[in-house]
Amino acid sequence: MVFATDIIIRKMSINYKIRFIVMMAAFALLPPAILAQTKSAKRGMCWDEKTQSLTNEPVEKMLPGVSWIYNWGVCPARNVSDLGKEGGIDFVPMCWSVEFNEKRLRAYIEEHPGVKYLLGFNEPNFLYQSNLTPKMAASKL
Repeated sequence: MVFATDIIIRKMSINYKIRFIVMMAAFALLPPAILAQTKSAKRGMCWDEKTQSLTNEPVEKMLPGVSWIYNWGVCPARNVSDLGKEGGIDFVPMCWSVEFNEKRLRAYIEEHPGVKYLLGFNEPNFLYQSNLTPKMAASKL
């Protein structure tokens, strides 16, 4: 089996071969922390809790790069200790459709006063999502 790097190396002069190998070795030795993406307030992630519970384990793996997470609901299905903590991942509630549980949303926000954002209706223009006209969505807020 011939790899692309094999073809590249064969066509290089000896000087470039040595440089290429040294650079590849140096890159391979870099600690994963240097290669990881930095955390950004713009970087969020959705998590479908119907297929996999949101627990501390995946949250810890996402901590280096993800700042916020949502699940299409007004609160996480489980209490995850790293959500909402200083330096952790913020949970952002969502009013998925006009039938969101307002009482549960208010309770979550009261229990978590650090909540800064609220996501609105999910894809309101699609029949199998929120299925709302702009006028309907505006009248519900």
